[in-house]
Amino acid sequence: MKTAYFWIYMLECENGSYYTGYTTNLVRRFRQHLEGSANVRYTRSHRPFRIAQCWRIYEPVGCALKVERLIKTGGRKAKDKLVHEPSRLKTMAAAKLGSDIRVFTFEPADVERASRDLALDELRDTPDPFASIPPGDR
Repeated sequence: MKTAYFWIYMLECENGSYYTGYTTNLVRRFRQHLEGSANVRYTRSHRPFRIAQCWRIYEPVGCALKVERLIKTGGRKAKDKLVHEPSRLKTMAAAKLGSDIRVFTFEPADVERASRDLALDELRDTPDPFASIPPGDR
């Protein structure tokens, strides 16, 4: 089944940096970052301690990758603004990509809680627990 949306997320690491990524299941991916799994190079050496901000984007994967790149190439001030004003991402993405982007802010604490509540072996086969929540700001 094709994914209806992608997650774009920013992690805050212990060294004060932000890591930005995209995924189809943020609960599982956040846990992988916390555990230092083999497929999380940057955060294995720069340990994350929280999800600074996250969004769900209801666009094709190519668009999600462009939005991820938009965040990654922004400076520290731009990233800080996104953390404190997450609704800015929609405006930034629309201005840069030239179209209205269906992107919705999501509550990072909800994702962190769901990630920590599942055993590591459960995460592998667990679908995104937020999949049934309709798009919209939370």
